[in-house]
Amino acid sequence: VDMVASTTDSLVERVLFVVLRSYGALFCLAVAAVELMEFDGCRQLLCCDSDWSHNVRWSRFWWARGLIYTFVGLFAAETGTECDEHASSTVEGFVLYAGYVLAAIGAVYFIMGVTCCDHIKSHQLEKYQERIDSSRG
Repeated sequence: VDMVASTTDSLVERVLFVVLRSYGALFCLAVAAVELMEFDGCRQLLCCDSDWSHNVRWSRFWWARGLIYTFVGLFAAETGTECDEHASSTVEGFVLYAGYVLAAIGAVYFIMGVTCCDHIKSHQLEKYQERIDSSRG
């Protein structure tokens, strides 16, 4: 009876592990895709004429983007410590470091969003564009 219970528990743990890893990978891909579409060069390289990333609601708000980046970073750091037993300590260290860096970037995004830095940036860009337009005549 104990052997059947431990096999079932092991199977459930393995399924949960695979589901969590898949979920985390999809989140990471979504974050990467939204960030890549922010730059005209990447949009042109990927042959995307439409700016679909601005239709992703969470990408428009820096505070929400910060929360998601922090989640993905902490998720990566946590799962990085559970790397394959064949993975080297260098790989585990890199994943852990990259996860914490992404979490820190997410925290900065969140703080800038809460303090309305995105509106300040937009206002400054508008003023800059007006100066360029007035200098062209």
